[in-house]
Amino acid sequence: MSDVELRIEHERQGATETPSCSREFWDLMLVLGNAFGWKPLGTSYLPTSFKVAPGQRIRRHDYRPGAWSDAKRLTAEDTFAWAAALRTALNSPYLDNMLARQQDGDAAQPHAPIEFDAVTIREPMDNFIGLLRKGALLFATQVPDTEHMADTPRLENA
Repeated sequence: MSDVELRIEHERQGATETPSCSREFWDLMLVLGNAFGWKPLGTSYLPTSFKVAPGQRIRRHDYRPGAWSDAKRLTAEDTFAWAAALRTALNSPYLDNMLARQQDGDAAQPHAPIEFDAVTIREPMDNFIGLLRKGALLFATQVPDTEHMADTPRLENA
């Protein structure tokens, strides 16, 4: 299974980061976010322009990553809410139990289990929360070709 690549652009600093995580970890973060109160707003595919006409609705999609040619976008509002839910999960006395259930296959995601407990997940989860707190991001399962990176639509503040 491919890793999930994230593209985060910091408008103020003009910098771009492309961190990644395993698909299993991505799916686990989705499960935990939902379990601890995150109400996903849905993702959007990248239009050729982020300009949306007044009254135009953006169709919302799931959080399943695809190729960079079909990259999806999370709004800053969504990433901040997801980060808050994951912070709640990290501080929950129920986290260890939920991770054990995930490894036993009781959770909604059908992927291979991840070997984490409430102690070993703290650092990777903290890092993921830090990425989400940076704002809007793009995600896909392949590393974008740096030669064509300039052709990839840029994020705007959400």
